[in-house]
Order: sequence, then structure tokens, then C-alpha cells
Amino acid sequence: MVWVKPKSENTLLPEKIKGAYVNIGCICGNETELRDRINAVFAHHNFNVIEIEDIEEFDLRKEISDYTIERRELLNDLREEGLEFVWSSFHTW
Repeated sequence: MVWVKPKSENTLLPEKIKGAYVNIGCICGNETELRDRINAVFAHHNFNVIEIEDIEEFDLRKEISDYTIERRELLNDLREEGLEFVWSSFHTW
């Protein structure tokens, strides 16, 4: 889970939104690479990354039914769509 705050140039969230939590999925080699990719992707989309928490490894071989619905969607995008970085819905405040 990643806690982000939109920068003034951000166009993905309405102006009134102060921040959001978002689950992400990423194919990478280690935690350092994961953190670097999270920061780079969200910076590209005009977000400040405030915190990265609860890092869990996805096992791409594991049955998709073993995950929550939101995580299933992330895993499906990684596995079936061939994407290397995906995020789910923003949980905003």
C-alpha cells in the first residue's frame, strides 16, 4: 500500500482531494527496486509518495482465488496483461 499526496499539477484526482492510499502491483527483483519504481511512477503522475507500507510478495504461480478481489485484479493485470506496474483504485480523503 502506498500513501500519496497529489501535487498541484496532478490531473488524476480532483483538486479537493488531500491524499490517497492505493494498492500497487509491481514485478521487480527486490524491495529497493520496488521502492525506486513506486517513487518514479508516482512522481511521473505528479504525486508525492508519503509512505510505502505493508509490502507483500505476490506469487505469480499461486492460485488467483487465494487473494482478495482487489489483489486479484492487480495480479491478473500483472499475469495476463503482461504489465510490470499497476495500481488499484485510489482510497481518497
